[in-house]
Amino acid sequence: MNILIVAKLLNPYSSIGGVRQYNMATELDRMGHTVFCVVSEKLQYESHPDYGSIRLFYVPEGKTDRRITPQPKAAPDGKQPQPPGPAPAPRKRSKLNRWLHMVGYQMLATQAEQEWYHNAAAVCRKILEEEKIDVLMTSYGPICNLLVGLEMKKVYPRIPWVSDMRDPVDSMHYQLVWRLRGAFLQKKMLHRADRVVTVCDGITHRYKAMLPENQRSKVHTITNGYREEPILCTPAEDGILRIGYTGQLYRGTSDMSQLFRCIHVLEQELGADLPLEIHYAGPHEATVMSQAEPYDAGKYVVGHGKISQTEALRLQETCDVLCVLTWNTHREQGVLTGKFLEYLRLRKPILAIVTGDLAGAELSRRIDDLNIGFSYECIRHETDFPRMKAWLKTAMERKRENRPAPFLYHHLLAQLEPRGQREVWSARYQA
Repeated sequence: MNILIVAKLLNPYSSIGGVRQYNMATELDRMGHTVFCVVSEKLQYESHPDYGSIRLFYVPEGKTDRRITPQPKAAPDGKQPQPPGPAPAPRKRSKLNRWLHMVGYQMLATQAEQEWYHNAAAVCRKILEEEKIDVLMTSYGPICNLLVGLEMKKVYPRIPWVSDMRDPVDSMHYQLVWRLRGAFLQKKMLHRADRVVTVCDGITHRYKAMLPENQRSKVHTITNGYREEPILCTPAEDGILRIGYTGQLYRGTSDMSQLFRCIHVLEQELGADLPLEIHYAGPHEATVMSQAEPYDAGKYVVGHGKISQTEALRLQETCDVLCVLTWNTHREQGVLTGKFLEYLRLRKPILAIVTGDLAGAELSRRIDDLNIGFSYECIRHETDFPRMKAWLKTAMERKRENRPAPFLYHHLLAQLEPRGQREVWSARYQA
């Protein structure tokens, strides 16, 4: 089939939103389909993975985007264009100024998305006129992808439209005006799309409830996944348990406070500092430190700042336990982040911390079903907190006894030698 995909953020190296889009597009390409991808012109200036035989159509950004994001630097004639320069360092602002700056930025970002949508729609119309396209596919976010899908379905109603929804458009993390706009566009999408694909059962159930019974079968769940890639790093065998979290924190929902509280309680019970480190990489290190401060646990936090996705994967490989932060509320259920599936590739214990006013999160069920870690739900604090404390204590004991990965061959073969010679045997095997 000839498949046209609108995916502005196709590059997984530059945006977490591009990971799912890239994996779906390249997998369809490997399956033998002819894939056309409409993407941002910025991908030309970024380091990127192999796109296979996908035909890329670069869509220019509008004038507004040049005001709010770093642009590629001009290059002398005959030379390659230079990548965008670094973003300026943030200035210190009062709470009111920060709020005004955020609203102003969102307004400009919305205008930038509108401009890209108009440019992308023109490119899509040209492709649809010149090529025999069997399926149109869009992947949200950003919202401009969804806008292109709505426009193309209106102009070319006979072409099947598959709308891939990584998140709900009316997420509670958005400001009211944008949330209302998102709800309006989401409703239009549900009625116009021929197929709707979501990343988790919670969003699927919600979308089905918004549709008439005879249309509910068009909504499906295809979770995020991961690719088999070589693991290049291993945790240090020094008895220190390293817990890692990479990525941003969503205000009011992504909260590590109970983990720091658990560390504080264990510290008091044992009467000594714990052999433990919390490694964080992302833009919200100050938020992590503020969550640790009430429990005097900042000394356990190791910050890495903002790093690339490749560097984040290497950091995850060096950790013993990987942390997932999510939420489960009556308004938004089944929030299953791509980070969870990313962690599965490493086959390491996962510690989930779920906020919200609704018990029985989909993430908790998956962790229990797969038996790959522990999920603490704030709504079940009375029962889950003692269990998290016991789980963390056991994890530290395993690390101290050098049992982080009992099925590695050099651990297994060490059992063939007497206790006094195990270290020598293990060293010979690794050499």
